[in-house]
Amino acid sequence: MFSAWSDSHHAAAWQLPTPKSVLGDFDDASYKHHGFDYHFLTRDGANQIVADGQEGKPVAYPVRYVVGVTPLQQYLVDIGRGRLQALDVAWDTQRKRWFHLYPDQWLKAGGGDPGASG
Repeated sequence: MFSAWSDSHHAAAWQLPTPKSVLGDFDDASYKHHGFDYHFLTRDGANQIVADGQEGKPVAYPVRYVVGVTPLQQYLVDIGRGRLQALDVAWDTQRKRWFHLYPDQWLKAGGGDPGASG
């Protein structure tokens, strides 16, 4: 049972970001959605995604975890205050390109406080 799992994509479904585990283009790549340019870069050996912050300004979020292998890969970023979030932009491992999971929606990174009313 363990060997079947360890040889499957499930074993690699949740990983720390390393050059081997990160399949997305983090070589100063960009992707535009609803007028906002996402940037994917590597600084000092660490992957970062520049996305819209809660204040509506670009923020460089450090990638903390890699989720998935194929057909897409998402990245959990540290949005502060001990919170992790999967952004709505993912890497298509088959077409080798960034894409938006919800192309008709505009959802901000950080999303605000889930307990806030309003």
